[in-house]
Amino acid sequence: MNPIPASPALGTSLNVLGTTVTYLATERETAGNYALFELTLPSGEGMVPHQHPLESEHLYVLEGQLTVRLEDTLMQLEAGQSLFIPREAVHAFQNTAAVPARVLATLSPGFPHEKFFAELGRAADLHDKFLAELGLRSGTPKPTVDLEVLVATAERYGITILP
Repeated sequence: MNPIPASPALGTSLNVLGTTVTYLATERETAGNYALFELTLPSGEGMVPHQHPLESEHLYVLEGQLTVRLEDTLMQLEAGQSLFIPREAVHAFQNTAAVPARVLATLSPGFPHEKFFAELGRAADLHDKFLAELGLRSGTPKPTVDLEVLVATAERYGITILP
């Protein structure tokens, strides 16, 4: 087996719904087996309840803490703790601490989420740029994406956003 060279996309960071998503390994580098991201979540940020039938997910907290809902169970993850989320499990997470949280997220296989993040990140980046050009946004912006756009984008990648 020959090594696969790193993609120019590695190390790319996108602002996805208030969370900085940094690509560490994409499906290209892992032959589709998984994708690895670093998530930096400011206080109060996270992901709404959702599920994905195609991918399992593993979260590992590097810094800070994360409140996670997995099905009907609510739990706190501290730095150094991790959680495996099986395919189809309803889950959500939020940084409920006063300081940013850094989390490694591994999704297997790698296809849907990296493209989902890229599409939402582009939408958020364009929105921020437009507002900045109008003088309506300065500092670290919190992008907004219409719920219908979020749901439709997620559905294209096999992710179901739940109420």
